[in-house]
Amino acid sequence: MIMRLRWLLLALATAAGAEERPAPVEPWQVRGELQIIRLDAQRAIPIIARFTDDAPGAAEELRHLLADGTATLVAHLIGRTTNGDACEAEQTRGMRYGTEFLPFDRGLIPEKQSGKIQESVHFPITAFERMDIGATLRFEPFVHKGGSIVSVLMDLNLRDDAKFQRLESGIQDNGTRLGVDLPTDFVRRNASTFVVHAGVPTLIGCCKPEGQRAILELQVLTIHVRLLDGPLPKAKKRLDPPNAFAPRVPDLGAPAFQTRIELHRFLMPEADALRLRPALLDLTKIDSAFANLLDSVKSGSCELAGILSIPLRDDRHGEFENGRGQRYMTEPSPGSRPQTIGDAPDIQEPKPRSPVSAGKEAAWSNPVQYFERRDVGDHFEAETKVHPQGELLELQLSYSIIGHRGFMRWPTGAYPPSRTAHSYGYQPDFTLRKSNITLSLANRQRTLLHFQKLPAPDGRVEIALIRTITERFNPDAKP
Repeated sequence: MIMRLRWLLLALATAAGAEERPAPVEPWQVRGELQIIRLDAQRAIPIIARFTDDAPGAAEELRHLLADGTATLVAHLIGRTTNGDACEAEQTRGMRYGTEFLPFDRGLIPEKQSGKIQESVHFPITAFERMDIGATLRFEPFVHKGGSIVSVLMDLNLRDDAKFQRLESGIQDNGTRLGVDLPTDFVRRNASTFVVHAGVPTLIGCCKPEGQRAILELQVLTIHVRLLDGPLPKAKKRLDPPNAFAPRVPDLGAPAFQTRIELHRFLMPEADALRLRPALLDLTKIDSAFANLLDSVKSGSCELAGILSIPLRDDRHGEFENGRGQRYMTEPSPGSRPQTIGDAPDIQEPKPRSPVSAGKEAAWSNPVQYFERRDVGDHFEAETKVHPQGELLELQLSYSIIGHRGFMRWPTGAYPPSRTAHSYGYQPDFTLRKSNITLSLANRQRTLLHFQKLPAPDGRVEIALIRTITERFNPDAKP
């Protein structure tokens, strides 16, 4: 009896150890190639539709458009790794920009000479920060048995060349205008978990870049795999999921689902939008209404404000951001000297601090301007849950659009009268549209997500349409 009990405990311990032991990893070598391509929106829309419907020839057409110069290759990143190991590919350059300014340093602001035209002078910069411009791709592949399907955990970051925006916040009594140059960087981020067929180009994201009215950007990823002769080395690097509560990608095992989320935003005059609204609410007419919107974009009577198409594995979390960083002044302050509690405000002209007097008396500080940054543009987060038959999907969606309508200029009074006649502060005017919803969507059924009028002075109506395409994983390669 005791021997039987010992054998039973030994068997249970062996089974438990087998469950905890990680599954063997096939020795696959993985190469990921990502192309960031920009082209005219009218040429890009049908290509995006072909990628969405798995129609052949989309990637080949992009190659022809790149060859003849119709499309522009923004970045081409290649990363190599082994099955289950994270990889990073980067193509960036560093750019420095000013973050703190001293408006009234007499030694650095030149005097205006008589007889010359009015000058515009940049405030002296006293502190800088560094910004990385370019593309960074991080991905972690999981090659499934047979090598035809690859699960990918990916984080893509893109930042375009920053453009500088000058704000004139002071005018001296001699007519010299004083200002600061603030960088505006254009960013995109795609963090998701999806499945691709090895060797088949896949559209993993697309958007309308900020500041580009008639241009669309396509993000195309191709994963190549090759079986190695020997065992894999021990994994050294892991990539965190896009979200803290998103689990790591397991081996597929049984067939599962993947969903492509497709979103279009249009802007059109209120009268035209109201005439189209009944068709947008009718599921039998919404596809023809969508075709009418695309025709209106071609004719110029409607604007394609945004487009998104991303793959997302069932029961996983994905994010897509497309926008720019808008900086603005937060703490404009005139020069002052240190004060103790009970001191009265001192309005005398600030005096420069000299090494001789330092430490012997209360030193005057030059005025400093501080700035903050806010992301303007689209932020899209989604999680999907496909019903067992694959014809109905539950989509948890968080979608926000932050807009910037410019600056309001406020007079802040004259700084030292002998130096500056007028000074101004600039306050940004931001708008926010946000949706946190849960939708039940039928496979390939387009649905009206929102229909809303934008605040003045725009006055147009924004129409957003969403569609999901669900497919069951097939170990056979796509055509």
